[in-house]
Amino acid sequence: MVDSDGTQAPEPPKPFSDPLGGNTADGRSSPTPSGTAGSGHLGVARPVEVNREAVRQLLEAEQAEQAEAAASGEPAPVDTDDDEPTAEIPPQQPATVRASRPSALSPILRLRKQSGARSRPGPHVRKPSSGSTGLAVALVLLVIFILVAIQFVVSFVESVTGLFG
Repeated sequence: MVDSDGTQAPEPPKPFSDPLGGNTADGRSSPTPSGTAGSGHLGVARPVEVNREAVRQLLEAEQAEQAEAAASGEPAPVDTDDDEPTAEIPPQQPATVRASRPSALSPILRLRKQSGARSRPGPHVRKPSSGSTGLAVALVLLVIFILVAIQFVVSFVESVTGLFG
């Protein structure tokens, strides 16, 4: 969309247009494999076929190289085209865990250890209610809702009758 009053820049060209259709901005077509420029006939792109003979030759050469290395007693050649580092990582020694000395503990922890295995009483767990309390609250809220609804309807009726009466 282009702004005609000139307050905004024009829209940039489409970065990815149809590669077989040519440049769509200037209206011209570029030559294609099956047609000429501006002919209007566009060829259909086809995938590149695999050259099976070249693959077979490469495979035979690789197998011959491996067989030659095996016959001479040498290890098979290693592919060095990878990007991974080949340095060996030294084995790690497991860390030893030492028990802390009592003198290294903070004074509060030392006092807890010295006081023995006194445990604090757990919180008081309440039994679930029978549900009668919830039912009573629900009924009170229902009565309040009904009273508010009645007041709303009465107020609405009075205002409508006041307009037309």
